[in-house]
Amino acid sequence: MNIYKTSIVLIFAVLLTVSCSTRKNQQKSVINKNQEMTVLLEPTVDNSFTIPKGKPDYTINNAEIKDSVLVLNISYSGGCKEHNFELMFNGMYMKSLPRKASLYLKHESNGDICKKLVLLELRYNLSSILGEAKQAANFNLYSYSNVLKYNNDKQ
Repeated sequence: MNIYKTSIVLIFAVLLTVSCSTRKNQQKSVINKNQEMTVLLEPTVDNSFTIPKGKPDYTINNAEIKDSVLVLNISYSGGCKEHNFELMFNGMYMKSLPRKASLYLKHESNGDICKKLVLLELRYNLSSILGEAKQAANFNLYSYSNVLKYNNDKQ
């Protein structure tokens, strides 16, 4: 009988310890991925792409266009699995001067349920979207409030 009581007490102690350590791991902490991405990512041009409804599960903290490179500083909740991001463009420009287009950052969390705040910088080469002439353009990036302006000063 004493063995059963001792076993139950040990099991309870182990469960209590695991429970407390799990709660500590679930607290928000910050992972800084200080990655200067030297490889430029290419946007995906998909004429049938439509922007999904709802709020994305990431935040665009800052976005700017340097030369023909879109630099995004984003944050998202995760940290246990690799997340994938894809810049989407439907291939359509609005008729205006300068021309305007909408972009969307597609996010795949791969089922990551961790709660760490991950900071990440992404760089996308916009040359394929701008075309050979690289004319001035304004971009609306879904869930980012500022208009991103590209001006080719070499014209």
